[in-house]
Amino acid sequence: MTKPKLQTHSMGSTEISRRTLLSAGAATALAAPFLSIPGRVFASGRIVVSSWGGKNEEVQREVFHKSFTDETGIEVVITGAPNPAKLTAQFQNDAVEVDVIETFSGMIAPGEKAGIFAPVDTNIVDMSQAIEQARRKYQVGWYTYAGGIAYDPTRHSGEQVPGNWADFWDVEKFPGRRALRPRVSENLEIAAMASGVAPDQVYPIDVDRAFDQLDKIKNHITHWTKATAQTIALVQQDEVDFSYTYSGRAFASQSSAVPLDMVFNQNYVGIGRSAAMAKSPNPEGAQMYLNHLMDAGRQAEFARLIGFGPTINAAMNGIPEDTRKWLVDLSDTQSNCIEDVDWWRDEFDALNKRFTEWRLT
Repeated sequence: MTKPKLQTHSMGSTEISRRTLLSAGAATALAAPFLSIPGRVFASGRIVVSSWGGKNEEVQREVFHKSFTDETGIEVVITGAPNPAKLTAQFQNDAVEVDVIETFSGMIAPGEKAGIFAPVDTNIVDMSQAIEQARRKYQVGWYTYAGGIAYDPTRHSGEQVPGNWADFWDVEKFPGRRALRPRVSENLEIAAMASGVAPDQVYPIDVDRAFDQLDKIKNHITHWTKATAQTIALVQQDEVDFSYTYSGRAFASQSSAVPLDMVFNQNYVGIGRSAAMAKSPNPEGAQMYLNHLMDAGRQAEFARLIGFGPTINAAMNGIPEDTRKWLVDLSDTQSNCIEDVDWWRDEFDALNKRFTEWRLT
């Protein structure tokens, strides 16, 4: 495994700040009234959070949900994965049922254009310590993940393993079955890198060049993995040799002693973001929850348990060394292509249609 550089920073406080609590306490429209409890602001009511499920949700419950309820009195109820069409319909019909959603890159621009997200209330949510890419008007970025090449080290090693995306495309030098995700975002970025574009020069994407590159690999993709779990399961079950996967998935596999390794070179780096829904049942509770995600100590614990990096650099010293090696250094532009969701804002709909048609023909 090619290891990313490590960031070293001092550890921030793991406690929610008094300023944040006072700001939250100033909100007047919670679903239920605040109760006065010495040392903290306490509220009844609940928030509904739409989550991706699986290990991610399990760790969120342990690290964020329990402590949020303990500190605020607001119950966290989990619902299924975000459904953009359903959420948009609820918003348009003034029938929003969810307070906070986990977004994905292809959802952000359309959601912002449709107006379904509430602006981040900076009187409640403190994003000041987060990396620049994590701070947005309508979302908070609270973890990072790297997309790269997964393989089974018991079947492939050394010069048998593609070292970058150009190698992944080189089916003669690196023969084997391949898997990619059926997403236009991520695929255009890695195709651009495979064609020779440096990671920090991917945006604005030369779309025709990327599609030309995808043409070269299309007939060698044996699986399009709709479910994230498949990105590693297919490798472990010897159904593919090289698969696009995510650092957190590879980390979890290592933690369970199942053979899997990952190439940390020319990473597609995504940022896990959450947003408060406009017209949500508990808008102030939603903002308080977003603030809860932006805590260095909790982000460090989340990283330790799941292998996703923090967006607050001060969290890095709270993460064990055996976990840090699975986290990317976002300052290393030579190895990382950090997603640009703003570039996708006006491009996603047309390119998603083009990619879907390309993949199915």
